[in-house]
Parts: sequence; C-alpha cells; structure tokens
Amino acid sequence: MSAALRHYEVRVRPTEYGLCAQLVRHGPSDIQAMAKGRSIEDVVPLAGALFPICPRAHQWAALNALEQAIGIELPSGQAHARDIVILAEALASCVWRSGLDWSKLLGKPPMIEAVKGARAASEALTHSLFSQGWTRIGGAELTVDQAAITDAIDVLAGQLDQVFGILPDLIDASRSITVSALTAAGCSLRPEAFAGEVSPETHTHEETPRSLVHPEARSVTLQDWFVAQAEHGWHLLASLRGHAAALEPSAPSSERVRASGTGLGLAMTARGRLRHQVQVQEGKIEDWQVVAPTDWNFAPSGSLVQYLNGLQTKAPDSTAKWLVAALDPCAPCAVVLEEELAHA
Repeated sequence: MSAALRHYEVRVRPTEYGLCAQLVRHGPSDIQAMAKGRSIEDVVPLAGALFPICPRAHQWAALNALEQAIGIELPSGQAHARDIVILAEALASCVWRSGLDWSKLLGKPPMIEAVKGARAASEALTHSLFSQGWTRIGGAELTVDQAAITDAIDVLAGQLDQVFGILPDLIDASRSITVSALTAAGCSLRPEAFAGEVSPETHTHEETPRSLVHPEARSVTLQDWFVAQAEHGWHLLASLRGHAAALEPSAPSSERVRASGTGLGLAMTARGRLRHQVQVQEGKIEDWQVVAPTDWNFAPSGSLVQYLNGLQTKAPDSTAKWLVAALDPCAPCAVVLEEELAHA
C-alpha cells in the first residue's frame, strides 16, 4: 500500500473504565490539493487513481459533478449505462467483502473463485457497454449487447447469493461478542466530527447502508451492520437490473452551456452513497470535495470510535477487528493494541 493512498489505523488501549480508542487516518483527506488549477479533462482519471477501492464510482461521481457544473445534460441511455458500470463494481465489491473479509472473520477458507467471477462479470458488463472506455465528459460511444449484459448480471447475482450464504454463521458468531456492550444508541455524527470536510446529509444518512437509516433512533448492534450490508447488496442488484431494463442506444453529448459553475455528483457504492462536489472556474478546478461512506463511519469522532470507547471486553483487538469489518471501510484499516495511546 503506497503511503500516498488513504488508509486507517485504530489504536485501542484497555483502561479500568473500558477501551480508549483513537482513529488515525493516513494519506490524502480529499482530492482538493491535487485537483485545484487542473483542467476538467485531467481530473477524472485522478479521481479513480486516488480512490482505488471503488475507482469507477469516484470517476462516475466526478463526471456527473463536472457535467452539472458546465451545463452538460447527459442523455438517458448514457446515464443508465454509467449506472450499470458503477453498480456492477459495487456488487463485485460486496462479493469481495463477504467472500474474503467475512470468511476470514469466521476462520473459513476465502471464496476466491466467487470474487474472481464477480470481478470478471463486472469487467464484462463494462466492456459490453463501452468497448472504447467510458470516462469521458458528456458520455462515450455506447453499444448495447443485451445478451451479454443479462449473462453478466446473472453471474453477479449467483456470486452474491453464494457469499451471502455465510451471513447466518456470521450473525451467530457475532453473538459471542458481548452484544450488550456493542450496543450504541445515538451513534449519529456531529458536523464538527468531520474537521472542516464536507459533512454528510445528517437528516437522511445517505452515507449509511439502507437498513440503518437514522441509526440514532435506536440501539444498533454488531449484527445490524452485517445484515444491513447484505440488504444493501440485494438493493444494488435490483437497481442494476432496473437500469439494464431501461437501457437504450444513446450518443454522447458534448455541448457545454458554460465554462464556470458548481456541481454535485452522487454515486451508489457497496458501502452507501458517495458524493463529489466541485466548483469550476473557466474550465479549471477551483474547489473539489469528497464525502465517502467511510468518512461517515470512520471519522475521528465517528461511529467506530463511539462504539469502541468505554467498551468492556477481554479481547480488545479481536473485538475491534469485528467492528471494523461490520462498519466496512473502503480503505485498509489496521487495529493496533497499545499500552499507551499515541497522540496523533
């Protein structure tokens, strides 16, 4: 892992009152410093390179934000095709998370073939739509091979069904981790938790998996997070089928209404809703901010830290690893057990 890429470190220290936790984020906090002053054509590949876990979703959100800023209206067929591209990536990520990370938690062999199959199906979907590439402002040359699209979606559905088969075992295993201690009422974030970054929409919790909307309204257990991830995966699959059914041939649009403006791009990922917000001035980036689902749960005062602080457990490092997997970061996250908590 390059030091330039984002990754996290959870430092936990047992005390007489329970765990004391601190989360440290390494790497770039957003795309602002790298993008400012560049032309809008140059920054879309940058978005994918800076966030390698779900690069298509970041490129999709970047494209939508830029097109909104300069007044390009994307044709319907192009929009549906782009949605198919990022939803396929999100489903492959769901399979990866469950087939590798969940299996590891349970001490089971990794479902490597399922992960390979899902990634291959995701790539096949993208190629069946945009054989010459898709990351172009205003859209790209589009082909519609419905047979290939249907086949690839069926493969994704099958792999998702396979890896989610371990969910009951995961729920049973998580019950052995003092559930009452893991229950945390009021785990919503205050705006200041983001330390100046763009805050999520706190009234809708869009960055939270769908079945955990408004988590502050009730206690949330470890099992809730795993179930939410599975339900969110099935929602992504249903959305993918819907966009595939609505797909139609469509030419790109290159007509730009203005050279300056602001735009907001939203993309659905395996972990929730991603947003890119940009300001363009005469064809160059003036401001660019990103809020990803991980920013919500892994903020310095976010859900993970709230869950861990004060938690009574005899296995702090193991418990922390289960919590990290339940909240599911979109970047590597290491758990460090310390006698003395370092100050970042």
